[in-house]
Amino acid sequence: MTVVVIGDVVTDILTVHEGALAIGSDTIARVRIAGGGSAANTAAWLAAAGCPVVFAGVAGDDEPGDARIAEMRAAGVTTSVRRVTGAATGTVVVLTSDAERTMFTDRGANRLLDRSDVDRALDLPGVRHLHLSAYVLFDPDCAPAGRYALAEARRRGLTTSLDAASAAPLEQLGGREFLAAIPRPGILFANLDEARVIAPAPPTPTAAAPTPGRAEASTPTPATPTAGFPTTATPPAATPTVGNPSAATPTVGAPTTDAPTTVTPTAGTPKASTQTTDAPTAATPMTATPTAEAAAPTECERLAKALLAHADAAVVKSGPGGAAWADPDRSAHAPGVRVTQVIDPTGAGDAFAAGFLAAWLGGADPETALRRGNELGADAVTRLGGRP
Repeated sequence: MTVVVIGDVVTDILTVHEGALAIGSDTIARVRIAGGGSAANTAAWLAAAGCPVVFAGVAGDDEPGDARIAEMRAAGVTTSVRRVTGAATGTVVVLTSDAERTMFTDRGANRLLDRSDVDRALDLPGVRHLHLSAYVLFDPDCAPAGRYALAEARRRGLTTSLDAASAAPLEQLGGREFLAAIPRPGILFANLDEARVIAPAPPTPTAAAPTPGRAEASTPTPATPTAGFPTTATPPAATPTVGNPSAATPTVGAPTTDAPTTVTPTAGTPKASTQTTDAPTAATPMTATPTAEAAAPTECERLAKALLAHADAAVVKSGPGGAAWADPDRSAHAPGVRVTQVIDPTGAGDAFAAGFLAAWLGGADPETALRRGNELGADAVTRLGGRP
């Protein structure tokens, strides 16, 4: 039941500030340097959940790379990380407060991921499932490797999952059109913001027919025809029905670190993005209550069903509103988990994905897997940083 997680490993410089940022002046904050990266975080949470896991990615042949790999191995993650001389390990500066975070990202060596990195991980013994972070697909340098990973894993008969990762890049890349252009994942994970960007638009309601026997006076106006454009739809390829796989847990091989390879990295410009996480604010317990969040479960379920246009099954998370599952045969919902105090929402979605996958791959039904995801997500927001 080994899971291969492919994506970024970075150094997180976490800054948890109190109150609003004082732009151009000083803001009191707690600052910590730790391992990060959505995929690396998910791998660490999977290991904490007792699931054999391999992380595959690229890091610089530098001191931060040494530290990040050592952290994952200490957490029980098998690493398949290519080290690149002359490239810097990725770095993210995270400004976080309650349920909002702003990130300044230097992807560094992560952008050098290629097909060989994917094959090296998938070739390891006992691999059952591939989990991919969409951050790989957002970067044009490594997106081909991400698309190849989804297609190759399915060709080998593995189950697959994709984490939508971030609403802002999804919107910039075209949302629905972006997902339609990649190989179809088995499970698509998204929070509410991400799901709203990528879910197919609801059909436009048709005008109601007039009630027989009633006439309404109106001033007639000449009708002006509107030119339209024909649309040709391509039917989706048939995909297997998603089930709950259950397999004996294999022994994962010893961690492998390849010899450094001389590569000239492509210079990148750090980008800033702001996104709302799945976590509640400190004043809002992570539980479904009849408040403003009361509509979230209904919206989660609707969006999860809509996302079946892009995946065999979908999970939509909404923090206090819980999470919803949909596949062609059924839907499910699990309420949120109460959190007394939110410390840092970084990594809550990564922890959720790990909790869900560990349960689902172990044979749990969707409701149980959703509950386990909510539990790990709630655990994550009570810690500083994105790791267990």
